[in-house]
Amino acid sequence: LLVIGLGEELNPVQAADVKILKMGNITFLSGPAAPWGIPISRALAMAAARINDQGGFKVGNATYKWEVIDYDGKYIPAESVKCANKAIFGDKVNFITGGGGACVLAYIPLLKENNILTVHYAGGGKAVSNPSLPLLFRYNPAIEGMYASFLPFLVKREGIKTFAVINPDDETGRSGLDAAKLTQCIETKATE
Repeated sequence: LLVIGLGEELNPVQAADVKILKMGNITFLSGPAAPWGIPISRALAMAAARINDQGGFKVGNATYKWEVIDYDGKYIPAESVKCANKAIFGDKVNFITGGGGACVLAYIPLLKENNILTVHYAGGGKAVSNPSLPLLFRYNPAIEGMYASFLPFLVKREGIKTFAVINPDDETGRSGLDAAKLTQCIETKATE
């Protein structure tokens, strides 16, 4: 994660010398996607606490600690946009992490307008990861890569002739259907 990659050596320092970097985590703390968002929230809090408890991290001569601020986007694009507005304009975060392809797509204009570095966990294919979005990064494999690696493997090893790939009816789900089609090992059918 970004948290680990920025640091040099972790040394305890005086509190007055430490700068705080705010990371907004636009995730899913309630609703049907909460089982996905809650562990991510906890993992970020644990990683930040571990780094902060060791005195923070250094970049050049400056020492930083993390403040992670959670926002409940509920896997609803409009709620996620409200969260992004609060994070950027209210809490003045330095970075954002977020999930859900449709949710991330909804607040991309805010990220671009305000030059916010974002590391996200979202499907959505090239709509959320492309050269026109130089400050957006994905830290998990794109759904295209996941399907391309495991669907043909399952068909070959297990002799599976029929299986269901269930995705939400949004950009994440559509990119998943496109990815399944690209494997060319199965016949795909979209259903409502």
